[in-house]
Amino acid sequence: LVKVMAVPVLAVLLSAVAWSLAGPLTKGVTADAWAVLAWRGLISGAVILAYVAWRSGGIMADLRRMGWAAWAATAIGSVATVAFIASFKLTAVAHVAVIYGTAPFWAAGVAWLWLRERTSRTVVIASTAALIGVAVMVGGSSGGGPASLTGDALAILMTLGMAVMMVMIRR
Repeated sequence: LVKVMAVPVLAVLLSAVAWSLAGPLTKGVTADAWAVLAWRGLISGAVILAYVAWRSGGIMADLRRMGWAAWAATAIGSVATVAFIASFKLTAVAHVAVIYGTAPFWAAGVAWLWLRERTSRTVVIASTAALIGVAVMVGGSSGGGPASLTGDALAILMTLGMAVMMVMIRR
């Protein structure tokens, strides 16, 4: 049982480390956002394809079995990733992190609208408080100019995309 659980746990751990380092690493690279996205896409695509090939033995069969929802989630995730990387190039890493911290609340809102899930009063209050907090923290440092505002908007787009993707995957 420990051996079976070790791979998913390790994958989640490595994913969390990679996700948390994305901001500082993206800021530290002098290349523009499109170059970063190209290399990120090539490397992550190769790793995902290798994993699928190892796991199932047939990449093409898996691609044919994907339904419209999987392709839609892939497209939304791709747009969110482009917005994610570009936002780091245009605004502070802290802004992106704080804005992305509201993703669970946006996901709850999407699930309420799309799946008609009931939302508790506690979630509504926490969501409202989180959004007000983000507005205060991000809005209070508007001295970054138009590029910073564009970066913040891209971080919001990324967060909304990830929230929609979370609900799609859960559904």
